[in-house]
Amino acid sequence: MHILFEKHGCQLTCISHPDPKGKLPSWLINRVTKVIGSKMIKKLHKACLNYPIWKANNEPEWKPWLYPEQRANTPRINLDEFIAIFLAISHFQKKYLF
Repeated sequence: MHILFEKHGCQLTCISHPDPKGKLPSWLINRVTKVIGSKMIKKLHKACLNYPIWKANNEPEWKPWLYPEQRANTPRINLDEFIAIFLAISHFQKKYLF
């Protein structure tokens, strides 16, 4: 995904590389990717338009991307737990999807 920021907005480019390794016809993959990708971008756009209203009602002062000191009390990611989850997902994908 690539985001190009412009003066009055941004331009989003999304490129997908689905490869089910021959399990499904390529025309089906291309069609589903196009439909799902378009829906995802439309939902993202709608969420972005509604963000100012949502943020005003949901911790409007919490902006850790602007104020790094707000991150001081956030829980840290346990790397061992993350690796275990990643390996489990990879095993599932290899066993059932490919």
